[in-house]
Amino acid sequence: MSKTKIVFYTQVYFLDNALEYAKLLTESEYEVHFILNITPNQLKTNILNVNIDITNYYGLNSFETIKEEWELGYIESYLLNCKSVTFAVFPSKGLRKTYIINRKIEKYIKNINPDIIHLDEVSNRHLFLFPFILKQRQKVILNIHDPVLHSGENDLLRNISRKLLFNFIPKFVVFSKYSGGLLQQQLSSEKQIFILKLLPYTIYSKFLKNDSLTIPRKFISFVGRISPYKGIEIFVESIDKIRQKFPNEQFAIGGKTINGYNPDFLKKDESYLDIRNKFLSIEEMTSLINQSKLIVCPYIDATQSGVVMTAYALGTPVLVSNKGGLAEYVEHGVTGLITQELTPEGIANTICEFLENYPSRRNSDITEMEKIEEKYKNEIQPMINGIYQ
Repeated sequence: MSKTKIVFYTQVYFLDNALEYAKLLTESEYEVHFILNITPNQLKTNILNVNIDITNYYGLNSFETIKEEWELGYIESYLLNCKSVTFAVFPSKGLRKTYIINRKIEKYIKNINPDIIHLDEVSNRHLFLFPFILKQRQKVILNIHDPVLHSGENDLLRNISRKLLFNFIPKFVVFSKYSGGLLQQQLSSEKQIFILKLLPYTIYSKFLKNDSLTIPRKFISFVGRISPYKGIEIFVESIDKIRQKFPNEQFAIGGKTINGYNPDFLKKDESYLDIRNKFLSIEEMTSLINQSKLIVCPYIDATQSGVVMTAYALGTPVLVSNKGGLAEYVEHGVTGLITQELTPEGIANTICEFLENYPSRRNSDITEMEKIEEKYKNEIQPMINGIYQ
């Protein structure tokens, strides 16, 4: 019996998750053809760390031909068993080149003749590919990471593109039950929505230094872009309440503000609060998580969180708000904590509970990571089979 042939077409923003998923698909006996959409201004995005000019690579490039010059060996093990791996390099701007590259992608996919075309979210660079996608719509599955854009963030063109595809594509994948409910409100009743859990993003462990397990965990941290929907102010307001009980605790905030957001807490200058308001390199982000005893995600609205999956991969527990789909990824008291009250008092009480009852697990970080990863794989396997049946 021949394998189900899948073209999985992803974007740089989701590469950490896409690598885990592609590896799991190949382990599950699917024939995977992996395509990554990339532009020159995305070379330091997500888990990419490319240091060359890629403008000479516009078009389709096989992974084998670029991996050495692009220094991509650290992701090779995730893609090793894919039937083909292609990087589709687009210019940051330029409609004509974008059109030409999309035509090449169309021809490439036609030559594969896949059973499934799995698109990892909607990209504005898919625009010229839409006629082909719509013709092949019975084969198409579309991932939707955030059915409703977060507070303070908007992308008009992507919203228009989504609405167009929502009318024609029959199958969709979301990453939490909560997201499924949001998406269902935007689709007609005959559309199929599948829930697929994220895996821990183990790729980030490759950026830790060899002595990472000897470094003490000293921070309670927020990590990620600083945006209104993240609820960071609530976390900051909780700190004084925590220090009344645990005066020696250290806190950190790492990430860059976006869309002109300039909250007052960025001006705080306290010895117990380390604020790193900048774009964190992969090494800086993984280092901060590795130095943290707890990662706090006090989001006001959320679907799921890549920060949670990154923390899990590094053996770090998380605290999440009971908003959106976050709680679906946390086993309270085991992989982290869920605060039921999204207030400074609620956050403070939950963190104090953590400090009282859940000491640092530094000596068993790797074991904990492996347990979580295996648990998620066992949950995801039947989900995958249901999507592609």
